[in-house]
Amino acid sequence: RLASSQDTPAMRSITKLVKRANGLREIGREIGRFGERLRWSSTGAAVSSERSGDAEEFDWIRIQEERGAGWPDWLASELRSDHAGETGAVWIYKGAYTAMKFRGSIARGIYNTTKIDPQCPYREMEKQPAVEFVEHHLATESKHLEYMERLVAPSERSRLIPIWKMSGFLLGAIPVLAWPTPTFLYLTIEAVESFVEKHYLNHIEPLEAENRAPELTRLLRYCCEEEVQHRDDAASRTGLSPGVENKPFFARVWFWIVGSGSEAAVALAKRI
Repeated sequence: RLASSQDTPAMRSITKLVKRANGLREIGREIGRFGERLRWSSTGAAVSSERSGDAEEFDWIRIQEERGAGWPDWLASELRSDHAGETGAVWIYKGAYTAMKFRGSIARGIYNTTKIDPQCPYREMEKQPAVEFVEHHLATESKHLEYMERLVAPSERSRLIPIWKMSGFLLGAIPVLAWPTPTFLYLTIEAVESFVEKHYLNHIEPLEAENRAPELTRLLRYCCEEEVQHRDDAASRTGLSPGVENKPFFARVWFWIVGSGSEAAVALAKRI
């Protein structure tokens, strides 16, 4: 009697509707997956096409597939700290640029009022190489941050982002305000990027050794190499010998302060 009741026209119609609904749900999932692949592909193309100079393209669909296949358990906290670090880097240059504009406006005010040249290197911003240095590096760090924002979902990011922004801003602004020339800023950037290179290599090298997530590793290696370029660019402008071991005592102390602060920030960003 139960079998016969399940074979009625009404039951057959319900069964067909259920199968059709299941089919529509599967089609919906496929459309969703296709849309996600399209989003990754189109955004990746936009990211690479906006780069100036040597454009480096990354296969974002492949990176997504590598994530789906399973990244190492330790990688999530490393990428969280990378995102926090790139956020801080952007704000270092924002702080430096703001401080340059502030000093420049005061110097122009003094000069326009008294005709006395206050010997401020930022009075004519357009003629100051340090301004171009900051603008160029800010553009690169902003692109790195775009990469990290695609790799690290908002829910997975450090909850201390406002602190990293404020810390970065101060780290960029204070050297500009405290020193008559850009030398202290260049020294600060050299110290920061010396630490950043070591930080990136701490997870790039294990990934390369295990041959895990090769496309992600290529992206991280690319970012690391650009950070090294920033370090070398800054070091060439300080007028001092490159490398902390060849610096005067004050510079070595500053390197230690920046390195220790950066190490503490990374440890916090991995956990909070």
